[in-house]
Amino acid sequence: MISARAPHPYRRAMYRLLPALLLLPLLLARPATAAPAGSTTLLDRPSGFGALPYDAAGDASVNRHALSADGCYVVYWSTTDDLLATDDDGAENVYRQNLCDPGSPPRQVNTSSSGVPAAGGTFAANPTISADGRYVAFQSDAGNLDPAARGARSYLFRKDMVTGALTLVSRSDGAAGAPVESPRFPVISGNGQAVAFIARGAAHALNADGIAGDTDAYVRYVVGGRTYMASVKDGGGEGGGVFSDRNAVDVDSRGANVVFITNHKLTSGDADASDDVYERQGIGTIGQHTQLVSFTGTNQLPGADSADAAAIAGDASLVAYTNGKLWVSACSPCGAARRVDQARTGGDDSGRHDDPFFAQTGDNAPKRVFWRTASGLDPADKNHVDDLYSSALQGTDPVRLMTTGAADGPVESGDATDDLSVGTFETYAATNLPGSDGLHREVYEIAGGAVHNLKQVGGSSLRPSDVDNSSLGAQHAASDDGRIGVFLTSSPGLGAPTADGVHVAQAVARDTATGRTILVSVAPDGLTPADRPVDFASVDGSGRHVAFASDASNLVAAAPNSIVPHIYVRDLATRRTTLVDRAVNGMPSQWGGEHPQLSGDGRWVAFASRSGDLPGSPQDNQSHIYRVRLSDGATQLADRSSAGVAGDEDARDPDISTDGSRIAFTSAATNLGGPAGALNEIYVRDMDAGKTTWASVHTGPAQETYAGALSGDGGRVAYVTQSSGGQEMVFARDLERGTTTAALPSTVGSEESPSLSRDGRKLAFAVIPPTGVAVTYVRELATGALARPDLRDRSTAPARLGSFVASLAGNGRCVLFESNSDDLTRPDYGANYTHVYRRCAATGSPVVHDTTRPVVSRAHMSRRRLTRRHHRAQLVFTLSEPASTRIALARCRHRCTVKRTLTLTGAVRGRNRVRLDGRRLKPGRYRVTIVATDRAGNVSRAATVRFRVVRR
Repeated sequence: MISARAPHPYRRAMYRLLPALLLLPLLLARPATAAPAGSTTLLDRPSGFGALPYDAAGDASVNRHALSADGCYVVYWSTTDDLLATDDDGAENVYRQNLCDPGSPPRQVNTSSSGVPAAGGTFAANPTISADGRYVAFQSDAGNLDPAARGARSYLFRKDMVTGALTLVSRSDGAAGAPVESPRFPVISGNGQAVAFIARGAAHALNADGIAGDTDAYVRYVVGGRTYMASVKDGGGEGGGVFSDRNAVDVDSRGANVVFITNHKLTSGDADASDDVYERQGIGTIGQHTQLVSFTGTNQLPGADSADAAAIAGDASLVAYTNGKLWVSACSPCGAARRVDQARTGGDDSGRHDDPFFAQTGDNAPKRVFWRTASGLDPADKNHVDDLYSSALQGTDPVRLMTTGAADGPVESGDATDDLSVGTFETYAATNLPGSDGLHREVYEIAGGAVHNLKQVGGSSLRPSDVDNSSLGAQHAASDDGRIGVFLTSSPGLGAPTADGVHVAQAVARDTATGRTILVSVAPDGLTPADRPVDFASVDGSGRHVAFASDASNLVAAAPNSIVPHIYVRDLATRRTTLVDRAVNGMPSQWGGEHPQLSGDGRWVAFASRSGDLPGSPQDNQSHIYRVRLSDGATQLADRSSAGVAGDEDARDPDISTDGSRIAFTSAATNLGGPAGALNEIYVRDMDAGKTTWASVHTGPAQETYAGALSGDGGRVAYVTQSSGGQEMVFARDLERGTTTAALPSTVGSEESPSLSRDGRKLAFAVIPPTGVAVTYVRELATGALARPDLRDRSTAPARLGSFVASLAGNGRCVLFESNSDDLTRPDYGANYTHVYRRCAATGSPVVHDTTRPVVSRAHMSRRRLTRRHHRAQLVFTLSEPASTRIALARCRHRCTVKRTLTLTGAVRGRNRVRLDGRRLKPGRYRVTIVATDRAGNVSRAATVRFRVVRR
């Protein structure tokens, strides 16, 4: 029998008796490559360094007023990256597709007048098209499209697809009116010369001014530069605001009449306080006035006196609206409404009717009205989810199902031509339509009974995406040397399964030296991924152990059957997963835990839990912090006062020092030594000394603090403070000196996600500005030097789309960060999804290619002959450097056969000792073989020692 004794009390080695089949753990694999200093490495990728999974597939959406009158042109917005080579893949873009020329590529709409595409990191959405297909209005936050687009959060533009001219239309009155602060949901008139929209705030119109806090409906006339408020009282003046929804405002073909939804009484005839549809008629003329459409009384049918969405015909003769049912009123003046959504024979009318619209008809009267419903009005509708329907406005033509009625995903919105020749619709969670994967939103054309994905129409790929978002925790996401990184991912290409229409997030580890990617959250068979999402992941300093939280039911043999997450630790060397949060009786805790953090030495895990059956729980139904020793499961309550009393309010967000002796946490408790009137504060508990220190020291009014991060020795803590004004800033506190340092002297936006190096000298954090891209920084606390880790590979140029979360390795030289920038590595990758990267410092990086083999020397046994009386001995050997060491014990007769193996992941430089007990060994000759593998994967020459076991 082999046992081990640590060579030094401060350099304990971890030992594990392994079966012979487990001789090649992740950490002992020889590296295929090593990253040079100054490199940026993609972590969330499959094992190896080959081709990356396809990640160009994105979401697409379409709205009403998206089809030209003849059905040849459709406009939509999409994040798909391979629609055009000339657009910016880092932006959400608007496109116009020629349905009458299948195979032709789409045209990008959100470009400047000179043809410059919208910048990466911006969005464009909600496009609508004129009846002839020439003009497109859309919403965007891109500031590079028009010099006048400054000072607002987003803008509305009109694009002339013939001349390329782009016009800012979300402006106050006048040719050079100031941009409106928050415009949304543009609707272009049939002739393309007016755009209706809603906007919040103090916009200046010709006839009324917006009021701060109110959202109103407006219409902008491109020729003449006039802006009118449509949501005004009949006699004039702002009416109190409108309902904010993409289908709550509409405009006719000439831009003279606008309908909208409001619960304010704009006319004397409004007798109730319900949401109603109003029409502003004759805008810009002497006779302009406001009329209530969904009125009460005067021959109005019961139920027709409220509305939640509205549409107006191109010739302004009709207004359609819904309130669970579909109503159509003849207007100018508006009369009593009639229902037009009756089911066909054999159909049913059991669902809501929503989102009415009329097709583009120019100044001509429409023949049909369209809407969306989950009712199976047509017996052919068998899917019991939303589909598009239409109904004739004249004659006895019954309702018609416009979409398939067989798709297994709901139709979200769509459009159609008045003659029913062409329709387009958006759906998600469908799996039985071309190019659908049940996860992404897609836009389809339906013509002649055939359904085509718009990607097909434009000649693009229908490949399903093998990629989804990845994320990491700000603390303990990397091993001390930065070689091993752990993160969460929903990417199928990395093992995330699909369930209930979503990818199930998993915990994954990447060895940057060997290029091996290993699924951490697996069942006992080592292959099956967790059947429910994983939340949070933390790795120890050696990179061997990973802690994570999940409510999965298949991670351990006696898996808890619950809907709450539990805490697990996975040993990557032995490939065994341990359930950590166990009750006093040894069973899984009732309420599980969250936010696990591993100590750097891999011996302890801290987590938050409100389970009253955990050892030491005060059973007060509050969330508390616990520390568990992994060797025996001993559990201790951490959020205590220095007097030993449990905190009297919730505690969360723990972090733990390298040796597990100190734990930082956030708490709202009033009895832990914080200030009077404390909201949330950061405390540090010294578990050995039994002392609790208030760490987020401040003066003045109470402040919210959270996200405490400890240095390796527990002497420094970083945290986020939110002032009463909402400003969030990161600070680092030296507990021994009693000094506090701000991450930045001042900042615009919010600071978050602090992370400290093991020695506490470096601080990583993210800055989230109100507009623009988020950026991560690493600061030297002693000198104040500031650097961005999100740099392009082999370059000092920063990522153009920034980064979100940064997690320092213990050495402070390597940092992991999240980004969706597509220029960090070559080939370009990542604009659609958030990926995880590692950047190591340009100098002094520990991951430069080490080619020196470790040396095993002076190997010998303290006793070469073992008997019943003298059955104990020591195997002694010396290492030239710290290394994972494999010791194989073989019995030799005609040949030597390995009987036992031992892996020392913490063997140190210098002398090492391993105890050997010969009582369980059969008599005979034995050989011990020692092989060491350093952190760079270099393998030593074997050293051998021989001994004998005899009976007497």
